[in-house]
Amino acid sequence: MPSPNAGGGALSQWATFRDQECADGNSSKADDTCSGVAQAAGAFAKALGG
Repeated sequence: MPSPNAGGGALSQWATFRDQECADGNSSKADDTCSGVAQAAGAFAKALGG
């Protein structure tokens, strides 16, 4: 469990190649090519970039 004082360190597992919705819309299984979250491509990068 990360420390509550970890701040941005909790994002260390985020991967840019997963910053897109799965093509089949299936978020019930782990996938190493997409996030499984309904989103526009690059949405997390945009949100984290300010």
